[in-house]
Amino acid sequence: MLNCWYKYCLNFFDVTMKKLLFLIGLTGLLFFPMSALALEEDEGQVKIGAGETLNYNLLKFAQTIEVDGAVLGDVVVAGAKVTINGSVSGDVIAAASSLKINGEVAGNVRAAAVQIEISGKVGKNVNLFANNVVIGEQAEIGGDLTCWADNIKISGKVEGDLDGGSKNVTLENSIGGNVSLKIDPAGDLKLTDKTVIGGDLNYQAIKQIEIPKDSQIKGKVNYLTLEKVSNKYLTAGYWFKKVISYFGLLLIAIILISLWPNVLEKINQIITTKPWPTLAWGVIYLLAIPLAIVVLLLSIIGIPLAMIILGIYLLVLYLSKIVLALWLGRKILLTLKSSTWTIAGGLLVVVFLTSLPQIGGIINLIIICLVFGGLGQTFKESFKT
Repeated sequence: MLNCWYKYCLNFFDVTMKKLLFLIGLTGLLFFPMSALALEEDEGQVKIGAGETLNYNLLKFAQTIEVDGAVLGDVVVAGAKVTINGSVSGDVIAAASSLKINGEVAGNVRAAAVQIEISGKVGKNVNLFANNVVIGEQAEIGGDLTCWADNIKISGKVEGDLDGGSKNVTLENSIGGNVSLKIDPAGDLKLTDKTVIGGDLNYQAIKQIEIPKDSQIKGKVNYLTLEKVSNKYLTAGYWFKKVISYFGLLLIAIILISLWPNVLEKINQIITTKPWPTLAWGVIYLLAIPLAIVVLLLSIIGIPLAMIILGIYLLVLYLSKIVLALWLGRKILLTLKSSTWTIAGGLLVVVFLTSLPQIGGIINLIIICLVFGGLGQTFKESFKT
């Protein structure tokens, strides 16, 4: 699934307005007065009935979330199954195993899930990261669609541009702007007789595709060869670097445990007791902090503070594996009382998991988000006391 995750994240940090809007939206949610949010953690099921209307932003973490009514604001949700059948006047930001949008969203949709299906209408831009993405025949996307997934099927209409990458892509309807796709060497890009592309078709693949006679491409077709790359996981150099990285992290981990054992213990406790909210807040912190740094840099007088925050941000990114390794080591090596052996065992598992092909990137990102969320919640509780 998902060696494309880093490429997806980089798209958000490109200096373009449509990516910047996503970061601004997340920052707004972060600093929005909590009294205006409906926040209930660890719920089993959340349902907004067909006759209900919420006059505020909806923020929920639950196993199952179903919105049949109207939300006059943004919807920020995380859960196993998320279904939106009603209307949302703002944006939808979701992390789920299964996400279905059958209703109408006036704003943007930003989502990460295993399975994403959109059969309704989205007024602005859509950014998706998933294993499978299906844009149904009745779907209408008023802005651009950016999508990274293993399988993408677009049967609905997209008014703007289509960007992203996938193993298999099928285009069965009209794309109003340009199409720019990177196709996996083992995958394929398919156009049908119903395909209409209002701009250029730009694609990178292992071979050129066959374009049906009845399909319409109003711009140019630009093909870029995708060369096969050697398997880095079979090279000695790759694993040598991993071994050096492991012992470097282990040395730093031992020092951290000696200096700040209570902080590490508190972060691990928060991750254990509230994993879903911690992960959600971690995503917000991960994306909002760079935007705050940019704002400080632009203010001139905030440059020193921006550099300090940037240093801390990069440090947390690097040390995130250590924090989760301590938690994981305690879960796996229950009989060991030595913190050194516990962190060594946990770090070995973390380094191995983040090195796995295809899924290593997403595991690493989940670790980073959990640690950012845990660290942020730890500081919030410290300020309260």
